[in-house]
Parts: sequence; structure tokens; C-alpha cells
Amino acid sequence: MLGSIIGDIIGSRFELNPITSKSFNLFDNECRFTDDTVLTVAIADALLGKKDYKSKVLDYGLKYHNKGYGPGFIRWVDSKGKTQGHSYGNGSAMRIAAVGFYFETKEKVLEQAKKAVEMTHNHPEGIKGGQAIALAIFLARNGCSKEEIKFEISNEFQYKFDQSISEIKENYTFSIICQDTVPQALTCFFESTDYEDAIRNAVSLGGDADTLACIAGGVSEAFYGGIPLSIKTQARAFLPSEFLAVIDKFTSITEARDLQKNKLLSSAISLAEEHHKGQKDKGGAPYINHVKRVMGSGKTTDEKIVGVLHDIVEDTNITCEDLEDKGFPARIVEAI
Repeated sequence: MLGSIIGDIIGSRFELNPITSKSFNLFDNECRFTDDTVLTVAIADALLGKKDYKSKVLDYGLKYHNKGYGPGFIRWVDSKGKTQGHSYGNGSAMRIAAVGFYFETKEKVLEQAKKAVEMTHNHPEGIKGGQAIALAIFLARNGCSKEEIKFEISNEFQYKFDQSISEIKENYTFSIICQDTVPQALTCFFESTDYEDAIRNAVSLGGDADTLACIAGGVSEAFYGGIPLSIKTQARAFLPSEFLAVIDKFTSITEARDLQKNKLLSSAISLAEEHHKGQKDKGGAPYINHVKRVMGSGKTTDEKIVGVLHDIVEDTNITCEDLEDKGFPARIVEAI
């Protein structure tokens, strides 16, 4: 989720002074973190502490009160969360990165994204914006291609990606609503060559630069597998220790989980190779080729594990209990 925060910091000085060039210094002394960072950290903190989103968002909003929130959010905070926010502003999409990095199924990502934004953004377009970015991050970190991500987001949320960055720029103006931010920020990611290029694309649109870069940055971090060390180091200098503690703990937990999942996939492949050895398909080819093709069609690591093991219980002497004993989680065994 640090990718979202860095996008916010880099874009902050261009929010009220827009540019349309990609040639600019990433950091200078006018950079700062804004409400995008505050609420991104709040959502991550809620997940780490298993607290409800509303209380954490309210706590952070009260503590960091003057960070560029919209008027509706300020009213909600000042009422101590007693009012109901019916916003479709892009605040739902800019705070949501942690949900996309944390949860392990599409269904859970969409469910939790809705819960993370609906206290302030319960308009359908507000919920849709948050869910779309959370899902894009989930798909990106699970190895989906840009075209697959584009298809999934377009199909699920009916966002159109029919304009290039240069075409968007022709008529683009500052806007804080999801409909004018989410597809544009995703296009900046789709046309990027790496994390930094995605951020430069987003800032160069000349719009709500910190939020556009925040959104593009989160998805790009997930897709490109991280952020250049020099950029991370410079960005951390703008953040309070309280935020860094949450970011570091969140990153440590999610990276350890992903490492474990990669180990499980390697174990699944080895197990399939061992127990399907000598088996042939109807055409006389090694059966292992079939299960590896099924594995290759999976979009997430879990789907790949299920794919390579999908016939192991039916066609070998391995049982579901054996799989559990070997460390495969219940959700994997149940799917097999």
C-alpha cells in the first residue's frame, strides 16, 4: 500500500498547481502527505487491529483534521460519525489500497471494500470506485495481465477505457468524483512502463493529482512487484513515525503471507509431478502436462494451486487429509 501513499506525496504539490508534463522532480520541499495517506493508513490499521473501519477512519480524521478532506467528510468527522455520507467522491478509491493487498478472494475484497467506504461514501458510484481499485490491486498482485485487469474492471463495474492518456488530456479538468477519477487513474497504470512512469502519467493529467497518483500508485505497486528503493526512501521522510509503524507492520504481514503462498505453489507442483508420474491422458501424453495447463489458467496463486492439484485426490492415493497434513489450508482443500 506504500505505492498509494507515495503517489499522494508526489502529487500533493500539483493538486492546486496542475501540470500536463511528465518532466518534473518527484520530490521537493513542497511535498506533503494529504488526506489520501491518512485514510489509507487508517484502513490498514483497522485491518491489523481487527477493528471496524468506521472507528479507525474517524480516529484518524479527528487526529489529522486539516489534511485536505472534502466538506462532506469534514461534516462527518465533526459529527463524530453520526451523519451518513452519501458521497460519490474519489475519497473512496484513494483510501482502499490495503483491502486489495490484504484479502485473498475476489468476493472478500469486494465485500470488505464496500464496508471500508460506505460510512462516508454510500452512493453507488462511491462504493463502485472503492471496490474497483481494491479489485484491481488484488488482480495485479495475483499476476493478472493488464488486459485481464482491464477486462475484469470493465466487466464488473462498466467503466470504459476507450481513451488514451493523450485523449483524456484534451478535455480533462479537475474533478473529485469517482467517475472522473477511477478510470483515468487506471488508464495511467495501463499505459505505464513501471511504477514511476505510472505516477508521472497520473500527475500529468492535470487534475486531482495527489488522488490520481495515489490510485495509480497502489495498483502499479501491486502489478510491478514493488517500488524502487530510492523512491521509497525519499517518501518515508515525509511520514510520521505512527504511519511508518503501521505501513511496516502491514507490509511485513502481507509479504510473509505471499512468500508462504509461493512456497505452497511450489509444493503443489512437486506433489503433482510426483504422484501423476507415469500417468497418461487420452491422447497418450504425460498427464502432468494437463494439470499444469489448468494451473496456468488460474489468475490467483490459490487458483493455480487448486489447478495443479485438481485431480490429485481422484486419480492418486493422496487424500484430502494428506493435503491438510502437508500444510494446504482448508479453503484450498475444499476447492480441490
